[in-house]
Amino acid sequence: MRVLVVDDDEDVRDALVGILAEEGFSVEAACDGREALTTLVQPLPDVILLDWMMPTMDGIEFRGTLLKDPELARVPVVFLTADPRLTARSGELKANVLCKPVKVHALVAALRGAVELAPDRKVDPTLGARVHRASDDADASPSVSVPSGHASE
Repeated sequence: MRVLVVDDDEDVRDALVGILAEEGFSVEAACDGREALTTLVQPLPDVILLDWMMPTMDGIEFRGTLLKDPELARVPVVFLTADPRLTARSGELKANVLCKPVKVHALVAALRGAVELAPDRKVDPTLGARVHRASDDADASPSVSVPSGHASE
């Protein structure tokens, strides 16, 4: 499965790329929405893991740009953010939202779940909550301990 990781914090981005590669994903990375748009060539990624707060083009603006193009709109998006306010906008953004910190198995489950729903382009607004509850139940699973990168994020 091909994942595009978009995050402006280099440490976070590198950590996510490493973790996902260890989990068997083929991973590409971009530092903001504008750079991510330049990487969206055929074949498109199977899923995009997207930060919300970024300079140049933030995650919401990037997602809005994707939604204007029918082909790009079909690529599922999972937001990974430290700000829980974004979860209320998952339907509007046609994306699933996970809040940091997140356990590795929960992140992997969210990415795979987004791809499984992709043919119908359905968004499960409860996915983040269900994955979060599942991660609470699996205390032995390692967490993705990535800093949020922004105090306001």
